[in-house]
Amino acid sequence: MALSWVLSNKRRVVRCRWLDEPTYADRAALCQFLPGPASSQVGFSIGLMRAGYLGGLAAWAGFTLPSALLLVLFAYGATQWQGSPWVGILHGLKLVAYAPLWTSAVNTRGDFGVVLVGFVLLTAWRAPPFLIVILSALGGMVLV
Repeated sequence: MALSWVLSNKRRVVRCRWLDEPTYADRAALCQFLPGPASSQVGFSIGLMRAGYLGGLAAWAGFTLPSALLLVLFAYGATQWQGSPWVGILHGLKLVAYAPLWTSAVNTRGDFGVVLVGFVLLTAWRAPPFLIVILSALGGMVLV
């Protein structure tokens, strides 16, 4: 979801002349490798470049803080929902959240193979996530 935000807002950033297209592309690529949400990092870095630390803080407060507060409140409320019908609703919301990623990321048989192996490693063998990332990267080099 974050990557789609980054890509869709490239036009707006270039149109408003906040950054030129190569600089924006470099920022977005760098933020993909950093831990955390790339959309928040790109927004913060644009605010930082445009107006210094206060601009970065304003960009973070305007873009990331509202969703972070909602997530914290939701997490506190979710602890009260154990064993209730809300558990199924939360599971459905997770599936809906990941569905767009599937259609934009899995385009070839090689992509599907990498996803399938990662799914099996995660669910059947309970492999640690870092191992799945490493094996997915190797699989992507071989299959894609």
